[in-house]
Order: sequence, then structure tokens, then C-alpha cells
Amino acid sequence: MLNKDSAETLSATNDDTKIREILTKLEPILKQHSTECMNMLDEIRSIPGSEELVRCVDEFEFKKAITELLTLKERLNMNNE
Repeated sequence: MLNKDSAETLSATNDDTKIREILTKLEPILKQHSTECMNMLDEIRSIPGSEELVRCVDEFEFKKAITELLTLKERLNMNNE
């Protein structure tokens, strides 16, 4: 069974501030090629359209994940951050 927090994490978020926080936290982790990004998979999954980013992180494809993160930021009009 999922607790309330887990259920909220698994549902898609449309909160721009929360999405911005997740991507801002994730970007330096990916640039460091740190496996710490695996701890963020549930958060990343909550972002609409993040399927390819999730796949890259899950497969430790850091360079592709960074590219996908930047693409996702652009798609979400967050490319100036």
C-alpha cells in the first residue's frame, strides 16, 4: 500500500515551482555523473513528459539525461534558469 506522500509523489505535478525545484536540484547531480540521481526517480516521474529523462537516469546515461533535462526545461519554458 502507498502512503499519502507516496501517492502524491507518483501523481503528475503541474506545479511549475515544484517542477523547477526538481530540475534545478537534478541538473548539477547529472553534471557530476552522480548515482544520487536515482534517489530522484519518483520526483522526476511526476513531471509531465519526463519519460525519456527517467529512462536516461535509470540507465545511467548521464550525458543523454542532461540533454533531455535541457530539452524538457525548454518545452516547459524554463530554459532561462
